[in-house]
Amino acid sequence: MTQLTRTDGYALGATCVVFNGRGEVLVTERRSPVRWELPGGLVDPGESLADAAAREALEETGVKVRVRGLVGVYQHPGRAILAAVFLADALAGEPGPTAEAAVVEWTSVDDALGKLHALYQPRLRDALAAGRSTAFRVHEGVEMLSVLPARDLVPPTGTVPHLTRTADESSSETDHGHRESDGRTPQANGDRLR
Repeated sequence: MTQLTRTDGYALGATCVVFNGRGEVLVTERRSPVRWELPGGLVDPGESLADAAAREALEETGVKVRVRGLVGVYQHPGRAILAAVFLADALAGEPGPTAEAAVVEWTSVDDALGKLHALYQPRLRDALAAGRSTAFRVHEGVEMLSVLPARDLVPPTGTVPHLTRTADESSSETDHGHRESDGRTPQANGDRLR
């Protein structure tokens, strides 16, 4: 990553805390710098943070994910980075080495907390502790482009947070959790969140 100065403004980053159906978390051992991280990277111009998180997860791990909710936003003033961390579920693909990651694997939460770089441990802990995701809206002026609504996080195994969804959301949500197929947001359709 290019070192930015404060006069350049902030770079935007997006990270995923990805869980599979067994309650394992997806981690990567980066090639440079060599350290264990959660999948993520910089947002491309014109790209939403949620789309960037899903793209980076696929590029770095080989696993396609569905972004389900915003966990938090993390500011690193010294490096001029503002990063959004999203909770995501694995949809397809097998983890494997990529250009950016020498090792990609599913691991237990405890193992992940033991090996993740200190920068990423709080992000995983925050995802585990979150009782509710935060709403994330993308808009141009007054036009709403996409919505990831706030949702309750329900840990089915007692240790892994997953977001509840209505049947309407399950059938009409895109891979990144944005617009309904008819172009309306879940709020516009009057859907209830559990």
